[in-house]
Amino acid sequence: MTTATGIPVKGVGMSSGNEWKEQRTVILSIFRTFGVSTNLLAEKIMDERNSLTEYLTSLNENSTNIQFMIYISISNIICSILIGQRFEYEDNELNTIMQAVRDISSGEIVSIVNFIPWLQYLPGDFFKAKKITLNSQKLMSILAMYVDKKKRDVGDITEIDNFIDAYMIEKNKHDKAGLSTSLDEDSLKKIMFELFMAGTETSSTTIYWCV
Repeated sequence: MTTATGIPVKGVGMSSGNEWKEQRTVILSIFRTFGVSTNLLAEKIMDERNSLTEYLTSLNENSTNIQFMIYISISNIICSILIGQRFEYEDNELNTIMQAVRDISSGEIVSIVNFIPWLQYLPGDFFKAKKITLNSQKLMSILAMYVDKKKRDVGDITEIDNFIDAYMIEKNKHDKAGLSTSLDEDSLKKIMFELFMAGTETSSTTIYWCV
């Protein structure tokens, strides 16, 4: 089941009951491990900070859009945490992800599109319903590509350094034990979508105001 924007009714934001409880428990467990046992989160943040500093230094005092650079750095940190890979700032894929997130989050009525789906069929795009839907599906497609790519190697993992691997390992544990579980690929993709939407705009805006 999906919303009008093509997003699965999964993850944490749209689930409830036992499914919500299980997803939340797994997510918290993964990030607790990343933040306490391995200090992975801090390492990824510091790596990106160093990359951003080097980039700004390389400009040789030429002007740049610092708000944009902060936004793209935050997007890169989230990419690194979720898929275990950071991108160069000019990378087309990173910019596609970032632009999709910005377009979705800038839509003031994104939730209304899901409750009034026929808005996307009206002539023109006065409510930005078509734009929101297109970018939501674009972002989900990119996330699905990385999930498909990573899941093929999950059996060979010796060191967990990203959310996809950690989630898939938890899913496999439940499957092998024959336990009923809500952990699946659609939920994983939806959680990644939620983390991008919840983390990018708020973090970058806060840092920008501090600057």
